[in-house]
Amino acid sequence: MSLLKTASFFFLLLLSLAGFYIFHAGMNLLHSSSIPSDIDVVVTFAPIEIRYEYSRELREEYDSHWIIGDPGHLVSRKAIIGEADYNNATLITDSYSTYSEIVEIRKILDNISIAENNISIALVSSHFHMRRIKMLTERYLNSANFNIHYLPVPDDMYEPYLKSSAYESWWKHKDLQIEAFKNLLYELRVYRVYTHTRKLKKILRAYLSS
Repeated sequence: MSLLKTASFFFLLLLSLAGFYIFHAGMNLLHSSSIPSDIDVVVTFAPIEIRYEYSRELREEYDSHWIIGDPGHLVSRKAIIGEADYNNATLITDSYSTYSEIVEIRKILDNISIAENNISIALVSSHFHMRRIKMLTERYLNSANFNIHYLPVPDDMYEPYLKSSAYESWWKHKDLQIEAFKNLLYELRVYRVYTHTRKLKKILRAYLSS
């Protein structure tokens, strides 16, 4: 009987923890830094247009180097990015997920010629993307030479349902439901499987269409 009580206690505890996590899953997606006084590199994660718009504002204000991710769609967004910035930016053209983008960004940063040893890097994406980015940067962009700043696109550039205040009731919005699930996959460290699956799908699609 005592064994049954112990099992029941742990089951209820696990259920409570799961319920707490699910309730707060939307707010757990949020993460941001204050805007720094200087930015050497602006990194834009694919593929939402307002990320490029906000990044362009930062790039113009700080005269930063620009790393842009969005394989397959960049040409159609030249007008948003700006012709001069597009031609001078470093483009990430071979990525399948946030993980693969971070891996490519690390390679680029290691080869960028910047005089300062402590490079100020602004990572620009949507609110819902930032926790996932933070988990990966702590693992793959961990360097004494990198000063990382997480700068989500400001609320006033979003539709109401994607403003940060909407994350308290994330279950009401399909986009946030998907992002909460992706975030859980990344916390469980299965993002490499997700990346390789997407890469395989792209290779198969290219093979079948050839």
